[in-house]
Amino acid sequence: MIDLLTFGETMAAFRADQPLRLGGNLRLSIAGAEATVAIGAARLGHRARYVGRVGPDEFGLLITRTLKAEGVDIRQVSRCAAPTGFIVFEPRIADVVRVTYRRTGSAGSTMDAPDLERALADGARVLHATGITAALGEGPLRAVRAAVTNASDAGSVPSAST
Repeated sequence: MIDLLTFGETMAAFRADQPLRLGGNLRLSIAGAEATVAIGAARLGHRARYVGRVGPDEFGLLITRTLKAEGVDIRQVSRCAAPTGFIVFEPRIADVVRVTYRRTGSAGSTMDAPDLERALADGARVLHATGITAALGEGPLRAVRAAVTNASDAGSVPSAST
């Protein structure tokens, strides 16, 4: 049994050093509450598993490589035909940052309840779910409902964040 199971959409994250219209540099990393929680748990020495979907693109490879390098179990991450979503952080003025999401039709938005069946069958002490995942569409909402119901029936402790 693993310590933490989390699931949802992890995106490629572009962080600009100035407003995009002025050009400048973009730094590439990953973003998403579920990945952040999984990485944090793994860094603390817990066995963490992330379940999600990524696209057949370099962003999907970046996400899986990063999670694996951080010690997160990614065996339940699947690839699909949809592109990996991304987010852009753009400084505007002073401490104001504009955030732009490109996740409509993304790989993460195609997740559904069956994506979690194998992961939940292995058991987990804690299930981490977010409202963000439920808001991505009907499939992700079904996945959240099924995960919470199945984890509760299996005795996992539910954890949620927004």
